[in-house]
Amino acid sequence: LGPPHSAPPCLLDKTFILRPLIIMEERDDRLAWLEAKVVSSLKKNQTDLFKKMLAKEDSRTSISEFLDMSDVRHLYVFFAISGADSMVASLTPPTSITKKLLYFIKRSACEITLDNVGSEIISGDIAKASLKPRLPLCSVVYN
Repeated sequence: LGPPHSAPPCLLDKTFILRPLIIMEERDDRLAWLEAKVVSSLKKNQTDLFKKMLAKEDSRTSISEFLDMSDVRHLYVFFAISGADSMVASLTPPTSITKKLLYFIKRSACEITLDNVGSEIISGDIAKASLKPRLPLCSVVYN
């Protein structure tokens, strides 16, 4: 990412340092990278959804464990079933997708640093609409 003035608005003031219940003054550029990936995959620039997700302790804990613990290799970000305006970060995939699922996978068991965040994490997204036509095929193949 570029200089601090080009960072997403929610990262310019105070940022969660990705340790549950701790707020620090300094930016965590790994979090900025993750935010850029999530926000860019949404139809509209919805930085506020990411900010609201970070306000939830469970989501912060999942993100922290994914970035800081080498044995945690998957992170899922998805819209909560309870509301379309609410996103959740989890270490386990959801049982169903309401709109879109974003996934982040580590290439190897390692702690994510600013130096390796772009090369160690594979990311992508799956929209609910793209899964619907595949359901009949999967039910034939796996039944």
